[in-house]
Amino acid sequence: MNGYGCRRLSPHCNYTINKTTMVSPIKPSALSYIFLGVFLVGIFALQWWQSPSYPLWVWAVIAILICGSIGSSMFMPTVRYFSWPALAGSIAILLCFLTVARTTVLDDPILQAKISNDVTIQGKITKEPEKDGAKTTYAIKVEKIVEENGNVVTVQGLILASDTQSDGLLAIGSNVVARGRLIAPKEWQKKAGFHGIMAKAVLTPTNQGSQRSILAYLYDVKSGFEYRIRTLYPEPHASLLAGLLTGSRSGLPYTLAQDFQTTGLTHIIAISGYNITIIISLITALFSWLPYKWRFVPAVFLIIVFTLFVGASPSVVRAAIMGVLGLLALQVDRMKSSRLAVLWALFFMILWNPRYLWFDIGFQLSFLAVIGVMEITPLLNHWLRRVPQAFGIRDIFFTTIAVQIFSVPWIVFLFGRFSVIAPVANVLTSPFIPLAMLFGFLSTIFSWFLPALGQIIAIFGWGSLEGILLIATRLAKVPYASFMMPKMHFSVIILYYVFLGLALVWLRTRRSLILAIEETRDYQT
Repeated sequence: MNGYGCRRLSPHCNYTINKTTMVSPIKPSALSYIFLGVFLVGIFALQWWQSPSYPLWVWAVIAILICGSIGSSMFMPTVRYFSWPALAGSIAILLCFLTVARTTVLDDPILQAKISNDVTIQGKITKEPEKDGAKTTYAIKVEKIVEENGNVVTVQGLILASDTQSDGLLAIGSNVVARGRLIAPKEWQKKAGFHGIMAKAVLTPTNQGSQRSILAYLYDVKSGFEYRIRTLYPEPHASLLAGLLTGSRSGLPYTLAQDFQTTGLTHIIAISGYNITIIISLITALFSWLPYKWRFVPAVFLIIVFTLFVGASPSVVRAAIMGVLGLLALQVDRMKSSRLAVLWALFFMILWNPRYLWFDIGFQLSFLAVIGVMEITPLLNHWLRRVPQAFGIRDIFFTTIAVQIFSVPWIVFLFGRFSVIAPVANVLTSPFIPLAMLFGFLSTIFSWFLPALGQIIAIFGWGSLEGILLIATRLAKVPYASFMMPKMHFSVIILYYVFLGLALVWLRTRRSLILAIEETRDYQT
């Protein structure tokens, strides 16, 4: 036996083993994966058990787990390998319950008592309004209810108010008075945090309260940006470009929206990680003359500029953060480090508001897009080397494929429609989308300062948008291009992503072996 020591096996053995050396050290990265994985799974599961105050036994069980993990790591060295992961998981579970309890608000009894009545509510707009034809929907944080006798009652809650009478849009942070009949929210609306629905509301802005927020000014920038788009481009090109750049769907004809749904192209007009990754691919192509790692700084700068000009709404900011992390993942040689960077960013955003994970489809697609770019693009670069690199064609093509592999199954699960033609449609439109976004953005910006140049650039933007529209409308007419699917069980989606993960591990292992063999051959020659 050697001198590392072990328990004495016979009287003739002069060595003793130090028990602590038998336990493999836990890498910090492994503990991070355990902590983040338990936290994400726990938050996702707690959407079905939301409460501002959990029972005492929940906290008692968590305290026992944490204390037991600490005690076993201190006084039982032989199980230290298991106690540290248990401690990381226990702390993650504690944060799950604390996060959901902090962000959950019970139905205000006064607000609920007004259900089925005509009420006057004072509050503040907390989210970007959604316009659909003549109807504009606002999320309003209720602060007061004005009763018929003039009494003002302070309440707490969130309502969804639809206004069809006001001419202009009200910005985020605006103080408003909403009048209308309050009805009970549907189940999915209640899970999203709404305590009441005002289907036919009359909204009036007020001057009460503090000064306008930064989000309100940024919303004005976005509105001005969309107005410039509509002065440069005809319909439906203007609405399509607004969807590509800002995620706005107002003005898009119903038949065209159906064509996009049929061909699996709806995701391109909902600003998310997909749009941001396309922008990243385009930026890196424009700076292809720079060394690969030097492209990071100008790319991040231009993403920030783009985010500000399109209004910096919370959904766009979250998509930009995930996009920058995806760009960082492509720059960093260590894949494990980039994965952890993305997961930690996801952790802090969900820690701030777990509803991003539960109900924000744009956030979900952004995360899937970044993971797809990180995990699949390097494999495609290795297996499909013959795809030309000129003008960033390879980056754009590979980014589109990677995003589709990760996001399309989730889209099918959410909306229940499977598009057979979607892979063809996405591949055919992949060259036009970045060009439409580039020329559309530049033409809009230059139209403020050099109108003539803006109109010239808009010609190229119109051509790119026309290509997307032609592909969508033509492919939508293909027989059986898409069909409705029965509601998929969540376990099917889990199995898909588990199988995809195992396939990626196998492909990465095979790729590493092939690279090792090639290096050995090069060394021998």
